[in-house]
Amino acid sequence: MTLFLNLILLINFGLNPKSCECHTQIVYEVTENVSLYLRDSILCDKDLYYFGDSATYIINISDCMGLSVINKYDINNILISTCYFTNGLDTLAEYGIVINYLGEETSIYVNKYFKPLPHGEWLYFTKTGSIEKREIYSKGILLDTKFE
Repeated sequence: MTLFLNLILLINFGLNPKSCECHTQIVYEVTENVSLYLRDSILCDKDLYYFGDSATYIINISDCMGLSVINKYDINNILISTCYFTNGLDTLAEYGIVINYLGEETSIYVNKYFKPLPHGEWLYFTKTGSIEKREIYSKGILLDTKFE
């Protein structure tokens, strides 16, 4: 049985003039079962941490469109994977309806977000630290998989 896991990371920081402001949402698909959501944050040049039940994700975002590196660690703080993302091609949108407590439709909203693309060499490690698998991506397209 496959466990589908969506990790939600909603981070709100105060204004910092040395960082860029991102008033949008960034959605990362780290695996087919794990997605990380970042919303309305001062994100650039920071390490963001998500502590899950079985893993810790450290996310370093370089710009507001999602250029970043995500490192995943197990509960013993051993590096499991390193994933690189490049900026998405455009802003995406999701539409929804706001319904009040009486069940009446009150408004329609648009949620705009960026979806960064897997890019470069993704590395997966064994518990001893050696490389177990490499995946090569180019702007979201898996080009090659190599097992060591």
